[in-house]
Amino acid sequence: MPTSSARLLPAAGVVLLLALSGCSVTAAGALPRGIVVTGASLDSGSLSGGDEIVLTGAHLDEVSGVDFGSAAAESVTLDGDSLVVVTPASTDFDAKTVPISVHWEGDSGAPTGLEFSYRVVTPLDAQMNYLLAHWDSPNALTFGRLNGTDCVNFTSQALLARGWTMTSEWWHSQSSGVNQYGRPWISSTAFMRYLEDHPELAVPVDAADVAVGDIAQFDYEGTGIGDAAKRNHTGTVSKVLGDEVFVVQHNKDSDYEPVADMLAAHGPQATVFYWRVL
Repeated sequence: MPTSSARLLPAAGVVLLLALSGCSVTAAGALPRGIVVTGASLDSGSLSGGDEIVLTGAHLDEVSGVDFGSAAAESVTLDGDSLVVVTPASTDFDAKTVPISVHWEGDSGAPTGLEFSYRVVTPLDAQMNYLLAHWDSPNALTFGRLNGTDCVNFTSQALLARGWTMTSEWWHSQSSGVNQYGRPWISSTAFMRYLEDHPELAVPVDAADVAVGDIAQFDYEGTGIGDAAKRNHTGTVSKVLGDEVFVVQHNKDSDYEPVADMLAAHGPQATVFYWRVL
């Protein structure tokens, strides 16, 4: 990943001394408490967050938080005269450039004049970027649209974007505008069986350990596991907040649908099973 000083933007009320093309640049004004931010070790990184960035400057011990656009950093740690910051995920996993802002106690904060560019870097980035771009804008010209039963088709498209390779079982093709599919590409139960047979692609994971990008499969009939098990719906985990899990999906097209609400709508026998995508 590139290491360079982040770009400088004009920002009222901010002092920045940033070496740019061999020149020092100063923006007008100053942040309160003597806070000065002079640079960042990275100016771009993963849509999924988790990149470690070192912010340099003065009086950074006065900083209580750092934002990337509207999202708060996952962590902010003072290290001598620097701040070690872990980036959050990009809002809606969108590839975009956002301002870096700092906060101090008792204030909502202000921009530093630095920017951070979110890019598709990892397979997870590619998967989630695809899902959040197409949950309400189906890629029907390429993959078709199975009205009422499009959930696994949509999930499969994103796994293809993630880097999965089509096989003799899990596949899609199009000829003269006609779409054809392998059964696991479009059926929740067949997809479950496919994953069971391919532990190199995904493995079961407990709800307590679920993460963004995992596959959620819903059993609305309470069939459980085993030879008689069926799955009625499939989605992809788009957010985890404590015990709350949300999915991005087709059929009921949504980007952050609460799993708890989906289960409640189908009765006490309904449950969900998760797969960790490898």
